[in-house]
Amino acid sequence: MLRKYFSIFLLTLVVAGCGGGSSVTPVEIEVTLNSSAETIQYNDTYTLSWASNASQCYASGGWTGEKPITGTETFTAKTRGPIGYGIECRKNNVFTQAQAVVTLEKDFINSFDFKDEDIVELLTIEHSDGARHKVSSHFVGDFNNDGSQDMLIAYRVDDPRDIAEELHPRFFQILGGTELIATEIVVDGCSSGEMFATGDFNLDGIQDLVALPTKTIQTISGDVVDSKMCFFQGSDTGLDITNWNSTDYIDNSTSIDLNNFAVTSVDPVDISGDGYIDLLLWAKEGNGSSAGLPFYIISNTESNPFVQLSTEFIDLDPYLPSTGCAQDIEFLCSWKNFYGTSQIYFNDDITVDLIGSACEEDLSSCSYTNFLERFEEGNDFKWSISATDVLTPSVNSGESYSRKISINDNNSDGYFDLVLLENDTKFSVYERAPEGMSAQDNGDFQSLLSSTLKFSNDWLILDLDLDNDFDLLAPIDCVLQTCTNKMFNIYQKSSFDTDVSSSAGDVTFTAADGSPIITVNQVAHGSRFSELVTFSGAESLGGAITAEILNGQFTITSTPTDDTYTIESSVAANADDVGNGGEAVVGTYIETTYIWTEEDVSSKINFLSQTINTLWLDSNGDNDIDAISVSESRSVVAGTNIPISSTYKIYHHKNDSLR
Repeated sequence: MLRKYFSIFLLTLVVAGCGGGSSVTPVEIEVTLNSSAETIQYNDTYTLSWASNASQCYASGGWTGEKPITGTETFTAKTRGPIGYGIECRKNNVFTQAQAVVTLEKDFINSFDFKDEDIVELLTIEHSDGARHKVSSHFVGDFNNDGSQDMLIAYRVDDPRDIAEELHPRFFQILGGTELIATEIVVDGCSSGEMFATGDFNLDGIQDLVALPTKTIQTISGDVVDSKMCFFQGSDTGLDITNWNSTDYIDNSTSIDLNNFAVTSVDPVDISGDGYIDLLLWAKEGNGSSAGLPFYIISNTESNPFVQLSTEFIDLDPYLPSTGCAQDIEFLCSWKNFYGTSQIYFNDDITVDLIGSACEEDLSSCSYTNFLERFEEGNDFKWSISATDVLTPSVNSGESYSRKISINDNNSDGYFDLVLLENDTKFSVYERAPEGMSAQDNGDFQSLLSSTLKFSNDWLILDLDLDNDFDLLAPIDCVLQTCTNKMFNIYQKSSFDTDVSSSAGDVTFTAADGSPIITVNQVAHGSRFSELVTFSGAESLGGAITAEILNGQFTITSTPTDDTYTIESSVAANADDVGNGGEAVVGTYIETTYIWTEEDVSSKINFLSQTINTLWLDSNGDNDIDAISVSESRSVVAGTNIPISSTYKIYHHKNDSLR
């Protein structure tokens, strides 16, 4: 039993008798705080008990508020790790304290604690027009600035019809909180719903959203339907559509018809260099589109956002690669669409570089391409200068693409790496080191994903179990393939350390007069920045760098070559430090290995058998991850797959596993 016990003596003046004598009587203030267990398993209960002879007590740490001077309180173990509880009691302005610590043990699978009774139906969407419908996209953010995550779902007809109104998607907003609120946002005439981007476009401190079209639409009869950009402005009550239409909201004096274009990718990036987020849009040519090249929506204006064309293409009318090719802009003759764009510092400069999949319309002839050159004014990329094949695909070389690229520090070395889902089937990790981005997949996932299972682009990288390593939540695409009872895969990331030592004599040192930086020479050392190394058997270099200084643990400060790295000594070398440390030096390295393992948690959450989408968010701000599922039921013409009517139901699955 864990106990902390404190006491304080209060000195009270007692006036005795009429003779004027006095004495001091000590009064003891005591408080005890006990826990029924020092270590507790997930979902088990434990009890704190306390007692004091004080007049008031207040809790702190893992509990809060005023407490009676004596009592008990029972808790259920939910979070992982040690939790400290404190209690402070007072009497006559004298205070005393007690503390207790309880360690909660929680397995990875406990991060998924879903109960059938916590499933809530949020929305029902019915159709009887004979067309098949689907959820085309969604976005998670905080649209009302209350600290809980919200969601906007775009839902649209799957195949074009002659009635134009049926081509416009419907938008459903789910506002997070203690109880989720789901409503439909009625937007007349907006046909965008395949891609979302976010930013504070009106500079009011609340997240806004823009829906973007990924295709120009024609009805069966050949009539063109305006694609439009649709702006949703965040407010205290959620998304507002007061100025939703791109024609109304965006100032545009260019040749681009914002009511008729399509995008393949969008990047929220500060193009204008003023600290506010703009939108870089990758438009594609075809089907009557008025734009087929990158352009920008500059959002940081006192009035409305405006369109800015890329400098290299500003004189093109229409704004299409074919137009530029006809005007002898040769690199536009082989221009490809850009998918899954992401931003990363590829080099050691301060300029954000872009990387993405450059592909033909049918996602063939792909290459991972990046743009890193900018014009001198810093507000545009130089699209004629690109580097292709900057990553070596893990699958289908020449036909590999990624619709989504995530930037994460995969190996905790202080550099951001790239996590990709290639061809919807294979997760890959490309790591960055001080010398640049590796073109090779580090192999973490190669043994895990060798099947043809297809995943949706709703995958998340997050630390599910709070062990300081990222984990992967990968929903299966149940539209492209039939799903049974398993709707997603979970990959847990963990690490372990091993000591690796060099042979005696493989390591030597080089010092420079006046510098504390020591160069360590070791052929093919394989070390990385920030790793630890411990030396033994070293001799003095002859001057200030003594054997006592060298024989210890150091942090690697740089890796200039494959055969050298640097450390920093506690003192600067002097002119006498001309030795190399001797022939008996051994370097021992702490080598950290990261492992991804697939965890089957499908039994922990009950999705309906007709579920076709699984979406994820922290709906109530309790730092765990809840699920939104979409189920479909259809009636069809007897003996065929021709739909007569369809019903979609959207459910909330509450996770009870606090983080």
